[in-house]
Amino acid sequence: MAMNTQKRHKKNKKVRAEKITKISPKEYRGYLEQTELESISLLSCSARLRKDKFGDSMKHSVSDKIKYDIPDPHTATLLHEYQFIVTPSTKRDFAVKIICEFEVELTSQSKITEDFLEIFSRVNLPMNTWPYFREFVQNMLQRMGLPPFTLPFLKS
Repeated sequence: MAMNTQKRHKKNKKVRAEKITKISPKEYRGYLEQTELESISLLSCSARLRKDKFGDSMKHSVSDKIKYDIPDPHTATLLHEYQFIVTPSTKRDFAVKIICEFEVELTSQSKITEDFLEIFSRVNLPMNTWPYFREFVQNMLQRMGLPPFTLPFLKS
């Protein structure tokens, strides 16, 4: 089972040149109308706090990776991994690192294609998994005894 992979970095707000898709927005909406979300599950997670690495001016970054597979013509499995890092300087010197991976199962009345999933993974998937990740980060930071922190909502 080969998984297709995409990497994105949310810290960089610039829109990258993406693969040119072979379906129109109208065709995509048609596919989307026939597609259902079956489940969102947390597959794996890790959280690490290194108190000795905290400094006066800390910054955070979020990155994500997406993989997908089409096990049969009407089913798709997408894996969406997020990584949240708080650091004083380099990623190697992180003070907090939280990683979690969600599995999203889709079914469709029509055949699920890679062209559909390429768009879905950039547009719809983050809108569905981001709230789970935001809550996970907020919960883990609280459990680490750190001040409240809320990641922003997605705007694109």
